[in-house]
This record gives sequence, structure tokens and C-alpha cells, in this order.
Amino acid sequence: LVIVLMIGLIVGFIAALRTSRGSRAADWVLLRLPILGAIMQKINLARFSRVLGSMMKSGVTIIEGLGVAAESVGNIYYREAILETASNVKMGKPVTETLAKYERLFSYLVVQMLSVGEETGSLENILDQLSAHYEAEVDATMRNLSSIIEPVLLLTIGGVVGFLALALIGPIYNISQSIQ
Repeated sequence: LVIVLMIGLIVGFIAALRTSRGSRAADWVLLRLPILGAIMQKINLARFSRVLGSMMKSGVTIIEGLGVAAESVGNIYYREAILETASNVKMGKPVTETLAKYERLFSYLVVQMLSVGEETGSLENILDQLSAHYEAEVDATMRNLSSIIEPVLLLTIGGVVGFLALALIGPIYNISQSIQ
């Protein structure tokens, strides 16, 4: 029964992730997890800057580049923010005006650097610098991930061992009390 229940939960979870609401909820949770949220943000920012910078360097308009960059990011919230930015750029607004509204997704550093890039006309170079910066941060975080996860694993294993010890000693103690 437990095995069937576990298989059912896994299949249900995968089916839920394939729906728009399920993937949206999963992306929301991923962005708010303590360690993984920061990593996911950096990965999405690196991907966005790399793709948009490459598209602009190859002569693609910023609106088309934003559309391609939106499709390249994995998170639905980033995709929606970038597509909204593209539609606002079509209306003549600066890129940073829309991105600044999404403080949780686009850090102050990104918004300010893109603002400088827009003002100086070197947005492609700024995007390349941003992507290099965030890719380096992701690499450093992934290298240090084992030292980050180690205390969490230690506490988890300690909790499981403590629970098992109590689960085994509790009945033995009750039996010895009933014998006396």
C-alpha cells in the first residue's frame, strides 16, 4: 500500500508540474527556497544577459532579443517580466523601467548596469559583463555547495537517528515498566 501510494504521489506531482498552475507554483517555490532560490535567480539572470547580449551583438533588435531571451529562461516569472519589458519597449519605454518593478527577480545591480548601458549606448557590452559576473557566481556557488549542504545533512541525519533511537527505546522502556 505504501509503495502504491508513493508511486501515485510521484505520478501526481509530475502531472501537476505539467500544468501551467503546477509549473507556476514550482517556479514560485524554487525562487523562494533559501539556497536554491539565489542559485536559480543567478542562473536565470546569467541566461537572460547572455542571450540578450548575444542577440544584440549579432544585430537583432532589442524587442526581438527580449522575446528570444524570454524563451531561454526557465522560470515563468522571469519569462513574464521579460515579455512585459519587450511590450513596454515597443511603446518607447526604457528597458530598465519595467525591470525595476521586479525587484525580487532583477537585482539592483542588474537594473543599474542596464540603465548605464542604455544611457551610454553600450548595452551589449554591459549584458556580456553581467552574464560573465553571474556565471562566475553560479560556478563559485556550485563549487561551495557541498560545504553549504553539509550542515543541513548532518542535522537531518542526526534527527533521523534520534527519532529511531526514541522509537526503539520507547517500547522497551514501556515493557520494562509494565513488568515491574
